[in-house]
Amino acid sequence: MKKYIAIIIGVLLIASCSNGLENRAKEQLKKTMKEKLDNPDSAKLTNVKTELNNDSLCIIHFKCKAQNGLGVYNSTDYEYIYLRCDKDCYRESLIDLAEKESVIKRALDLLITKIDNGGDDYMKNKSDAEFKKDSIECIFVKALGQVLFHGREVKEDTGEEIKL
Repeated sequence: MKKYIAIIIGVLLIASCSNGLENRAKEQLKKTMKEKLDNPDSAKLTNVKTELNNDSLCIIHFKCKAQNGLGVYNSTDYEYIYLRCDKDCYRESLIDLAEKESVIKRALDLLITKIDNGGDDYMKNKSDAEFKKDSIECIFVKALGQVLFHGREVKEDTGEEIKL
């Protein structure tokens, strides 16, 4: 079991290879948090960590400390999912980790359950590379479900911004 967990952690590190999508995700994350927060000027994002990043999926964990509508500072852990659905179609979802489990954790729990239930039969014919591929596919499917059912499409900026 420890071997499989080590492989899963390795998958997350190896999958981090596409800076273009990561940069785009971080820019959109800033816009999304400005929309979501009562007082975005008070916000501070810390512990920002890209958990998974490839050509179509970027998952970022971070902590946000900001003032609420009453002026009280709150600190919340989030998971931000940014998924490329098509050439020009991107979707996002923001998960409050105090209210819902991480997509990565849900996917890996599902995969570990599959290993536990199938045991040697599941792993017998799997190479480490195939297991890594299964792990990434499982995370992608969970992330896709999250952005489709609880997320939104990211609209492109269509013009320049003019401050009044």
